[in-house]
Amino acid sequence: MTADDVSAFSSPLDRVTSQEQLYLNGSTCQTYIVRVYGKLHFKKQLKAEYKGMPQYVEAFRKEFEVGYRLNHPALPCYVALGDEDGCPYILEEYIDGNTLTDFLAANPCYFHSRPHADRLIDELLSVFSYLHHHQVLFLDLKPDNVMITSVDQQLRLIDLGGCHTDCFVGTEETTKAFSPSRNANDAAQFDGKLWEPSFDIFLIGRLLQECRVPHIYNKVIAKCLKDDPRERYDSVDSMKKAIGALRRRLTFYKVSMVVTVAACLAVVLSLLIPAGPKEQRPQETTKKAETSQPLRAPEEVLTAKEARQTKIMEPKPSLQPNNGKSETTAAEARMTRELQQKVDFAYKKYIAPLPKDSLRDFDCLHKHVAMYADYVNSEIKRLKKKYPDLQPWAIDVRYGEIYSRTVMPLVERCGSEE
Repeated sequence: MTADDVSAFSSPLDRVTSQEQLYLNGSTCQTYIVRVYGKLHFKKQLKAEYKGMPQYVEAFRKEFEVGYRLNHPALPCYVALGDEDGCPYILEEYIDGNTLTDFLAANPCYFHSRPHADRLIDELLSVFSYLHHHQVLFLDLKPDNVMITSVDQQLRLIDLGGCHTDCFVGTEETTKAFSPSRNANDAAQFDGKLWEPSFDIFLIGRLLQECRVPHIYNKVIAKCLKDDPRERYDSVDSMKKAIGALRRRLTFYKVSMVVTVAACLAVVLSLLIPAGPKEQRPQETTKKAETSQPLRAPEEVLTAKEARQTKIMEPKPSLQPNNGKSETTAAEARMTRELQQKVDFAYKKYIAPLPKDSLRDFDCLHKHVAMYADYVNSEIKRLKKKYPDLQPWAIDVRYGEIYSRTVMPLVERCGSEE
């Protein structure tokens, strides 16, 4: 089917059973909900005062032909292009929901939540990446052109009338209040002479700013809103990559913090848990025995004193009782040596070979630290099975101490140099 075919559909309004005008009317068009063949559709029709003006008729034709060939979950399905009393109209899929403007008015803190903000960003970047790969620039992103569905609060992008594509030149349209300020660097771009993806990237940053997403995205938004287009992300895909690295870094910091906190708690618990009844030395036992004995006659006391002197001259037995504690201490020492050997091996294999400039590449560092952690964790599981008599947290404590001295400083330096 050619473009001429899809632009010359017979009017489906012969089957319309109901029509309700919506309050969402643009400056040049009116909108309706219509029921065609029993199914709800969205109808956008040019106002009568603009009837016969070529630029507006071309804009309707462009929107339909561009939208008809696109297929993305966040874009409505375009059904038909028709004419009614000389006023062109577009019939498209009906979206049950609210504009982002109305949604934010009713739920001002909705996108303060990290999961909700992440989903909004992912869906927004997905549809813009799709548009740019199909040589379409949206150019008019604003809360009124974004729908949030009633079911599952999914994002839908509406109104392709202001978009730019190679087939239609001179019909682009932007909302001035939502667009970048004009200056010497990008005046040509905003005059419609040089449309680039950086314009859409600016509008994405402005929309995220309007939604007040969590502060972790402040640097991303600031880069999108740079006055000079050359300082923004060069593509939506590069923006997606930067956000992915940011999220991995935050996740990695959380995991590292959990390991560190767990190790500290284990140390505190080891200090609070009593080690058992204190052993009494033989001399203290003798003193207690003497004080508990009844008074003796002088000759009996002398005899006892001589007996003690004789006992002192005898070889002293070992002060360490044979109650298994020495075996436990020795096992813990062996375990510590083995753990240190495995950690040293993992560090030399995965961390030490990293070049100095890798601290500026978090993805590279994250990959090697993940391999390091996988190897060490497998060895920790093996040691816990090998030494069942030791407390399991004792091994975790040792590893936490080693990790905080070796790997954690590298991660912190990488975050500070990012």
